[in-house]
Amino acid sequence: MANMQIQKSVDGLNPYTLVKQGSGTFPVLLEDRTGNIWSFFCLFDSGDTRWDLKYVKSTNSGASWGSTLTAVSGILQGQLGVEELGTGRIILTYWKNVAGTATPYYIYTDDQGDTWTGETIIAVS
Repeated sequence: MANMQIQKSVDGLNPYTLVKQGSGTFPVLLEDRTGNIWSFFCLFDSGDTRWDLKYVKSTNSGASWGSTLTAVSGILQGQLGVEELGTGRIILTYWKNVAGTATPYYIYTDDQGDTWTGETIIAVS
């Protein structure tokens, strides 16, 4: 994500706008309650021919970014979701192929992305 560019909004409607996304696809942005900016995106791993859900975080309003990390591997490209709860828990939603069927999953972190829970299938009725 070395080529990622983000602009801070002056209208207050959308806090940030992704101007250039670099090598990842389907990015989603989150500004958490502590002011950190997160970018979550899909990145194709040609070594094992699958999509990974990656993320990068800025702790200084986007002036610099941490290392690109992997939240989960083997996802279907696109349709990412991210939400922060009042507790600070960050939840990621995504899709995986299970026996030929697109299946929704989620993971979450309670420690600013240091660790993520195991994958949980989202029940769809």
